[in-house]
Amino acid sequence: EVLSSLLRREGIRHEVLNAKNHAREAFIIGEAGAKGAVTIATNMAGRGTDIKLGGDPEMLTIIALKQMGIELSLAEQNIVFAKEFNSNDELLVMAREMFLKFEEDSKAEKIEVNNLGGLRVVATSLGDSQRVTKQLIGRSGRQGDNGSSVVLVSLEDEVLERYGYSGLEEKADESGLIHDDKLDALVKKAEDSIDA
Repeated sequence: EVLSSLLRREGIRHEVLNAKNHAREAFIIGEAGAKGAVTIATNMAGRGTDIKLGGDPEMLTIIALKQMGIELSLAEQNIVFAKEFNSNDELLVMAREMFLKFEEDSKAEKIEVNNLGGLRVVATSLGDSQRVTKQLIGRSGRQGDNGSSVVLVSLEDEVLERYGYSGLEEKADESGLIHDDKLDALVKKAEDSIDA
């Protein structure tokens, strides 16, 4: 929520994926891979769902239909999203046309997002374990897509405070960032202790 307020203050459009937005979770994840999308997520939110670069055409279709007051059953979704479409039902034909349009747009945008470097994951603290941190940064560069990740850790992070960091503050650059092997080793030691 702190990050969200900072982004709002800077006028950066974003979504927050947390337990409070459970009902919108599928929409947020469906859009997280779109060009220019900014999504803030807790380390537990949205797990088990891949972020598709360019957006998720199935999710976008479901959302667009819901906005029109139409909710497809799971069986109807299976017909609309199947590789081979076979139905004369007007509603399903309309939904299929929407899906094909979203799919076409998503493919074009996926190429553009990949060319821009793909999904960028920025973690702002250490996870509860190395496994959780790796799950988070592993969101980028999936399924052959481009992507990158970075973990930004504050010297005030409670995990790091346990191990001391004297002298590192002086190594900060003008923006306050520290690029130092000693800090990398300290982060690694802290992560190892979490998993112990």
